[in-house]
Amino acid sequence: MKKSIYTLVFALFCLGGYAQNILIEKSLFSSPRAIDVKGVSSSSPTFYFTSASEPNGLYVYDLKTMKLALDTTIKSPLGHHEVSSVIRLLQPRSNSLFLRNSITKDSLFFLHPTDSVTLPKFTYNPTTDYFYGVLDSQTVLRASISFDGLKSLDTVQVPHTNLHIKSISFFEDRIYYAATKNDTTSLYLLDDNEYVRLRYPLNFGEDTYGIQILSEDSLIVTRKRRAGEHELALLYATKIAMHPDSIQLIKQRALEKTTYDSIYTKDSVFVTESSLNTPRNTGKGRWALLVSRTTDAFKAMLTLNELLKIEPRAYSIKKDSVYFILGPRQLSEDALKTDSLYFAENGFSSLTYDLKQDSSTAPFDITVRLECLDAATGKRPPFRVDFYEYETNTLVKSTEVQEQEVCYLTYYPEYTLGLTVTAEGYLPYSKRFEPLQALNPSKRLEILALLQSQNLQKEQSFTLKNIYFDFDRYELKEVAKRELALVKNTLQEASTIHISGHTDNVGSEEYNQALSEKRAQAASAYITTMIEGPSISTEGKGETQPVATNNTEAGRAENRRCEVQLNSKAP
Repeated sequence: MKKSIYTLVFALFCLGGYAQNILIEKSLFSSPRAIDVKGVSSSSPTFYFTSASEPNGLYVYDLKTMKLALDTTIKSPLGHHEVSSVIRLLQPRSNSLFLRNSITKDSLFFLHPTDSVTLPKFTYNPTTDYFYGVLDSQTVLRASISFDGLKSLDTVQVPHTNLHIKSISFFEDRIYYAATKNDTTSLYLLDDNEYVRLRYPLNFGEDTYGIQILSEDSLIVTRKRRAGEHELALLYATKIAMHPDSIQLIKQRALEKTTYDSIYTKDSVFVTESSLNTPRNTGKGRWALLVSRTTDAFKAMLTLNELLKIEPRAYSIKKDSVYFILGPRQLSEDALKTDSLYFAENGFSSLTYDLKQDSSTAPFDITVRLECLDAATGKRPPFRVDFYEYETNTLVKSTEVQEQEVCYLTYYPEYTLGLTVTAEGYLPYSKRFEPLQALNPSKRLEILALLQSQNLQKEQSFTLKNIYFDFDRYELKEVAKRELALVKNTLQEASTIHISGHTDNVGSEEYNQALSEKRAQAASAYITTMIEGPSISTEGKGETQPVATNNTEAGRAENRRCEVQLNSKAP
């Protein structure tokens, strides 16, 4: 079957009452037969679809890498929803429903093919934590599903309409329907019991077969490109829920015409981590609790990180040179009483703060949600987090995260910070946060770190992202010494340690080779001051093994590094 990725199409247009915008349409897949979107990932920019031309598999399209894959382990399901990066809800057919762990391959059945119950394709609503399926134009089936089973199954009546509803989507607290009227499929918003048709130049007069909302800035559309051919098209939009009468399409980023290998491999899902920007919830209303007010940015960052331990919706705003550390927004002063008692029980004094004109002000800080999984089992082990600032080597937050828990961190965009995760029985994980020029504080950065079990019966290597070097230097920075000290236990358990030094591509190959050797030796010298026992060897790789582009300063900085390899065998 023909698979291709077509040329990016730019179209300029005007919407009534709006200035000119740029529509970016990218064709992702084409087939002479029907295409059906089956589900959308909740933890990564991925969606799933099937084609009648290939009935024996499920297509996976990764929007981050623009890569298409065919998963032949799943045979054209009725529905597919990724509950997390590990757990999937599968509907092989209308009378079968189960959860599957994609790592362990274990399955938990809610409905067996032998049952007489028939279900429509389900769509998940994260706001209500229910799954919904369209029975007919006036009735929607609602299901509550947990790991304990199918908790409830009932119907919800929707306002009467002469539309033929085909599918349902959710964004924030609004419900959208892809529905057909007079043989034309459009997207409708159910607003105050009325169906409002959203206007946008989506189809250019051609037929549309299905519409699915991915996020606040993207749609998936199945439409006819020309007679006899269906095509899956990706359109970028902005703030869908903010414009009930129109979807304004704008240019988000430049996309290159590229062809990808469609062979499915495990590595196409993730290797060591994945990152995703998701909408940030700071509550609603003009009232909040004020925990601290200071002109010291670093002090504000420390306070907010402590507050995030008990309240993930906490945030900060900046007015002139003053930082305000706030609890979540509330609709009334009475709603603050519970927050106030909760804060006090956890050691935070607070005052009522009327946001007034600041109620719509975006947070000034960047919030990170960190989740760590065992890469082999998908379970959440306990781990320790150390979050520190680069220039002064000052600890911003250090906390022990219990089993099955996640961690929230925050920082201000002008700072560079390092993150080190250590867990008993696992190799360390580290990350560097660069200063941000373009700030999107309405988003939360979600990081999923896959921890590799430590196995000293074989060679294992890991990169400590904060063992970095200044340009043309080989002296260890204080931040580098901090990270090496944090992973001391991991290093101590090895029989042999091999350190490789690396450089960027500035300078001659001979010079960079010598510089990389000095960097490895500097790391080795410091490790020998911390631990005894393991045999340490060093090697310089020069500029031969970059991990990032050498065309930018940020990329070159990533390449000026050391990597560590452990082994339990005698040298």
